[in-house]
Amino acid sequence: MMAGRHEQAHKEHINQYKMAHMIGVAEYMRERAEAYNLDADVMYTVGLLHDIGYLDGHIGHEQVGADILNRMGLSDENEITFSIRHHGENPYDLEKQYGKLPDTLILMLEADMSIEKAGYRVGFQKRLHDIAERYGYDSIAYQTVRDVVDYVKEQWKERDIERTITNFSRERE
Repeated sequence: MMAGRHEQAHKEHINQYKMAHMIGVAEYMRERAEAYNLDADVMYTVGLLHDIGYLDGHIGHEQVGADILNRMGLSDENEITFSIRHHGENPYDLEKQYGKLPDTLILMLEADMSIEKAGYRVGFQKRLHDIAERYGYDSIAYQTVRDVVDYVKEQWKERDIERTITNFSRERE
């Protein structure tokens, strides 16, 4: 019975677009890992897993993803699990609650806000526009992602991180 539920959820929620997005985020994270002094192969894997919680649907996918990692043996204290659990939240609120955020989460936020649903690199402005079109400029979703983009840009300045991305075949302007 449980397998059937997940098979159906998979068909509904991790479709070709979501997979393309997850792969695009993974490629982006691998490419940018060095700027954050992170392991490129680990960051690729994190990018692939960042939306794994969509197996149970969109709402709460971050929690579901972290719960999956918990069942695999990664604790909530692990920065990968923490990053997946909290990547849909406002980073300013997270920083107030937890202090300095892990580099894995900052890179994940950067990547997630740079890759659109079909896996193409579109940059922050296009991604913000797409989210506004879907949810509205007045929505919590748009306000949160706008804060994510601002937060990531602040982190670049604080950490003296350059935003130079090599173009590759899946990039689209």
